[in-house]
Amino acid sequence: MLFPSTITLSVFALLALLPTIYAAPCQTDCSRLQRRATFTIDGKVAVTGAQLTPPSHDKSTVYRLASWDGKANPGYVIKIYKTGALKQVEIEGLKLVDQFVAVDEKEKAIVMHEAEGVTLKKLLEEHPSGGAELLKKWKPEIAEEAARIAKAHGIYHIDLNKDNIVIDLKTGKITLVDWEHYYLRGHPGFKDDAASIQRDLDVVLSTPSSPASSTGSKKSHKSTGSKKKD
Repeated sequence: MLFPSTITLSVFALLALLPTIYAAPCQTDCSRLQRRATFTIDGKVAVTGAQLTPPSHDKSTVYRLASWDGKANPGYVIKIYKTGALKQVEIEGLKLVDQFVAVDEKEKAIVMHEAEGVTLKKLLEEHPSGGAELLKKWKPEIAEEAARIAKAHGIYHIDLNKDNIVIDLKTGKITLVDWEHYYLRGHPGFKDDAASIQRDLDVVLSTPSSPASSTGSKKSHKSTGSKKKD
């Protein structure tokens, strides 16, 4: 039999535990509670899956899409800008290389095709002792792909750092991503010959820390949005 004093003590003990009970889930992953899972992009419902960019990325966040317009695992990703407006230059670049799917100005989000494989940066990190051999193997093929895109679509990627090169090791397919910085055909810096592009890659990819390195100069990025001149 519980006496009144015992009951009072039990109630106080339970109240003392409540903050711990409610705080425990937040201590494991509070960020998930703040994340939106669903977006409406150009009238279609996009449900996000795994986050692909690190939390430290301050400009935008990229998620793999779990579904798009009711279709599961569509092979798309969504890039959501945290600050600033959508970059029209990037949208136009994605359209030119057939990676664009949809855009929504209100949500500040772009849906694009997902590149299959791993980034060159991750590949080199996983094989630190064989980095030189990997670069020797892949640089000519990366240059060939950049040249192929330039010839076929009239657009030359000038930010070919290790994060922007994705390689599918099963098929050997190379995908160039992050089309914010490029030259269009007619620009003085435009290139479509693999040999010249590879000479640039020899410099860029041999730099240990090159997140800001590119196949074009920093100054040249200011004119990447120029219209095509034929």
